Amino acid sequence: MEMAKKRGESCCYYENLGLYKVLYAVDDKAILREYYGDVLGKLKAYDRENKTELTQLLKAYLENNGSLQLVSEKKYVHRNTVTNQLKRIEKITGLNPLDLEDKLKFYLGFCVGEIL
Repeated sequence: MEMAKKRGESCCYYENLGLYKVLYAVDDKAILREYYGDVLGKLKAYDRENKTELTQLLKAYLENNGSLQLVSEKKYVHRNTVTNQLKRIEKITGLNPLDLEDKLKFYLGFCVGEIL
């Protein structure tokens, strides 16, 4: 129910939770908060301090399966701008948004953020 509310849905079936089943099974929420901070904390702080939206760009990048073209169209910026922002995200976080394992870390971080 909690997940459905956060997503603006009236109900959510357990079998449809996917990755969230695993995250909700973590009893110690401090572990989830720590993971979220480790993965996205620096980027969110950078956004606050510099009035940027790199976190939203990264989320859009992941939601669009890494398509620079789709992200540039949705964010109304040139494709090279998206590429440069992804490089900046790597410098800030130490994680490469183009690397599959690091993409997974970012995606998991966003999922954790939804349940905290």
